[in-house]
Amino acid sequence: MIANSYASAIVRCYCGSVPKARQVRLALQRRFVKLRQRGSHVVFSVSDGTVTFAYHDRVELADRQLRQIARDFGISLEELKKLL
Repeated sequence: MIANSYASAIVRCYCGSVPKARQVRLALQRRFVKLRQRGSHVVFSVSDGTVTFAYHDRVELADRQLRQIARDFGISLEELKKLL
């Protein structure tokens, strides 16, 4: 437990404000069409199919996860950060 809290403290120090999954999901809903949702799994329509966003609302997303989300949705990390 100590290692996990230490790692999240390091992420906050270097990344500044770490967005919660809820903020990212709401930002994506402004740009992409939400097809359906079941629990924390939200399926969005993108240009070449569908993408599932599967994070609980209170989870903090670091740059690594944000980069992967941006890649999945076919946008750049800068575009995703602008949506936030």
